[in-house]
Amino acid sequence: MSRVAARERRENDTSARIPLKLELALELLLQADDAQRYITTLDALQAYGDTCWHSTVAALRAKGVEFLQERYQHAHRHGGHARFEAYRLSPDSREQAEQLLRWYQALPGQGVRHAG
Repeated sequence: MSRVAARERRENDTSARIPLKLELALELLLQADDAQRYITTLDALQAYGDTCWHSTVAALRAKGVEFLQERYQHAHRHGGHARFEAYRLSPDSREQAEQLLRWYQALPGQGVRHAG
């Protein structure tokens, strides 16, 4: 089952466990790695509401995930520029990220949704 299909199934199942923030981050990073692209704060915000992407990256680093990093410049609506760090899984860390994601996904009952 693809990651997208798995996510859609979770979103439609009110008895499913709510994924943790780090799970969502790992899914996003693995998808970005498949597409050979970097993730910025704006991507994480749009994908799952992460408003503190750099802290999420730091938490994953503390768990052994390594990143490639580059500066990203974004033109905002008033014509100025905002600068962000963009992150991508290091090639040596993909397996670690996949193992960590599987570990999180196997957690029982964490954040279970309640129907009604």
